[in-house]
Amino acid sequence: MHSLLLLKVGIFYALLSLSAVQSKIISTNLFLVEFGTFNATNMICFDKEILKFASSPKSFVFNNPSAKNITYIKVEQLQQRLGGIAASITNGAIGTTSVTLQVSAAQDGKLFLGDVEITMMCVS
Repeated sequence: MHSLLLLKVGIFYALLSLSAVQSKIISTNLFLVEFGTFNATNMICFDKEILKFASSPKSFVFNNPSAKNITYIKVEQLQQRLGGIAASITNGAIGTTSVTLQVSAAQDGKLFLGDVEITMMCVS
């Protein structure tokens, strides 16, 4: 089951897809989407960057080879003047060893208007 959430931030809109398999979104704004709970003692298990002007959307599949659960995901646009991002977990969930994450540009959906950093944290 999927539902959509449209958030207005200033003059921009962010569209989020929410599904039954998706973990709880803890924070979202035009330039930042977070899933799960941040814990400083956990380790970074996935780190990827989408470069400015890359085509949108992008999908990332992560299966943790160390079999440790993913506890937190942060998707952040680093240059926060134009554009914005949307992100959703399309398969898997926080608290499991595997997720598929889709990240898209929030404005017209064709290009990212800033570099986007994706960080996943796993149990140490």
